[in-house]
Amino acid sequence: MSVLLEDTAARYPELLAGVRLGFAGGLDPEVIEKRAFKISGDRERCVRDALGEMVTYLEFELRNHPRIEDPKIYLDAIEELRAKIDL
Repeated sequence: MSVLLEDTAARYPELLAGVRLGFAGGLDPEVIEKRAFKISGDRERCVRDALGEMVTYLEFELRNHPRIEDPKIYLDAIEELRAKIDL
């Protein structure tokens, strides 16, 4: 997850540069919110694109990981994240 965050931060530095993963690989929503409000222009799109990119990567990895026999249970949880982002 750290590599994913670093790669995404390179494309969305105003939102993610220097952000660290917290407990269980999560992002602190307060940090993301504070940074989002500082973005000039279309901040909603920036947040949606950055977080959407991370979710897309997770979906890909879950579908293609050789040790995950049935990724559906994990993908269902990711689907909830996708729905929140795609509002």
